[in-house]
Amino acid sequence: MAHILRERISKGELAAHQPIPSECQLETIYSASRATTRQAIDLLVRQGFLYRGDRYLAKLTR
Repeated sequence: MAHILRERISKGELAAHQPIPSECQLETIYSASRATTRQAIDLLVRQGFLYRGDRYLAKLTR
């Protein structure tokens, strides 16, 4: 899931400084467990693709 979200951020499909889908929505979209979803989000935060506001937000692409 992390690689899919990273690609969507890089392509601008997830707009910079806009919320990404909620954890629950991501679980449904990608048929993933809560643990997998959280691991993907945590990885993207560590890699600098997401940051935390009121929700997780996409950063500007590198």
